[in-house]
Amino acid sequence: MKFDNSLPLKERLKKRRRLKRIRFFSIFIVILFIVWFSINVFGNHDQKDKLVSNQATPGTSTNISEGVWRAPSASPTSTPANTPLRKSQSKENLIVLGLEKELNDYLRHCNGQYGVYLIDLVDNNEFGINYLDTYNAASTTKIPLNLYLYQKVLEGAIQLKDTLTYKKEDFEEGTGEIQYRSFGESYTIRELSKFSIVYSDNVATNMLFRIIGRDTLKRYMRDLGGVVVDEKENVSCPRDMALYMKLVYTFYKKNDKLGPELMKNFENTVFNDRLPAQLPKSIKVAHKTGDQVKAVHDIGIIFTGKPYVLAVMSKNVEAEEGAKVIAEISKKVYDKMKTR
Repeated sequence: MKFDNSLPLKERLKKRRRLKRIRFFSIFIVILFIVWFSINVFGNHDQKDKLVSNQATPGTSTNISEGVWRAPSASPTSTPANTPLRKSQSKENLIVLGLEKELNDYLRHCNGQYGVYLIDLVDNNEFGINYLDTYNAASTTKIPLNLYLYQKVLEGAIQLKDTLTYKKEDFEEGTGEIQYRSFGESYTIRELSKFSIVYSDNVATNMLFRIIGRDTLKRYMRDLGGVVVDEKENVSCPRDMALYMKLVYTFYKKNDKLGPELMKNFENTVFNDRLPAQLPKSIKVAHKTGDQVKAVHDIGIIFTGKPYVLAVMSKNVEAEEGAKVIAEISKKVYDKMKTR
């Protein structure tokens, strides 16, 4: 940096400072331009790459109030991913997009909270609302319990003709027939399984737990892919319960003898004020209800020409209102699904 030596010292210093400021602002502007260029050019490429990647490998959203419609899992034990799904415009997805809005609009005016999970058993697409929220499972736990029981029968570890004796420690009030009978009476495993499903018999269930073990059942539920399983509490979520019922359907399809027997019990339950209530009488529904204080549930397989699983669980609801809401949800789902 050279200056005219003929200038006074004070003028030379002013000129030096002025040139430094010009240089500083020039460099600053160049840096700003580089930053802007990087963000707007390279950044946009990154966003496009991410968008392509997301469209190629969609996942599912977790624990949200909106519905999702996702592709089949790689295996029955996989758990939902944290990536929101990008919905395609296939016929099936358009049906569910309409169903999502209809159910959300309906549930917005209902008291309490409801969780819904739908599995199309033809193409394995799945749809859910509040589907990973935790709910008191109540008697819906009898679904994985009986699935485990029949799996052990298939393996030869348990015989349906074997008997168990009704003991005092098995007694429990609530639903069921055996509570009114005498201690010391014996029942076959087949009878206890039927009673636990058809009548939601709590005593029969407690007797079955004597040969299975509650801890064993919890491990089994996790092995199947259950994500809401607690060692101490009887809790679950709509997504898990729908999965267990889907696996009941798989067992039914793969085992000519034991499968139809197990499915028949679910088809003949005496509690039909929910999922089947508003459906045509010609439609078979294999299902299991659950009731607890402020909790009303129903998990089932609806045997249309293209069968599907529907799980509805609730909390902070009254019994009569909850049953009515579940029946309404079931009818709305049926009306959409039958158009596939």
